[in-house]
Amino acid sequence: MLGVQGLRNRIALIQNTVVEFNSWNDPAEGANGSGAPNWQAPIINFDTARVRLTNDGSNFSGNPDYFIDLVIPAATFFSTIGVTSLTSLRFLPFTSANANNYNKDSLRVSEGYTFENSQSNITTVSVGDVRAKLAIDKQVTAGLAVVTTGQVSHW
Repeated sequence: MLGVQGLRNRIALIQNTVVEFNSWNDPAEGANGSGAPNWQAPIINFDTARVRLTNDGSNFSGNPDYFIDLVIPAATFFSTIGVTSLTSLRFLPFTSANANNYNKDSLRVSEGYTFENSQSNITTVSVGDVRAKLAIDKQVTAGLAVVTTGQVSHW
């Protein structure tokens, strides 16, 4: 389970080691068997997670819709869940009041969807290209020449 945990101001990856097939009640066990993240990173100045307007005019329930973007190192993602850039993946977006379970907005049985039919189409990281692209046009005149995510510096 990869998620943005707003109250904890972090991105967390929690591995689900005991999989309950086609179940909405399958909390991720994580590093300690009780949902502790296998990997986490703080959100600093919204460089690892951000929310942005869809800019396509969509407005479910009469309100503007937003996308959430987040960053996790590919090597961490791949090694934690045991996949490669060519592994077939499906995604299930949802919101939750619990860090390791689905319990809020999603396509649930009450809306007529089974868990397996609520997931995205199958894709791979290499084909779906879920990687972010960043372009910076600045000239460094002093300070660090290389900027690392989460690093704080002044120029």
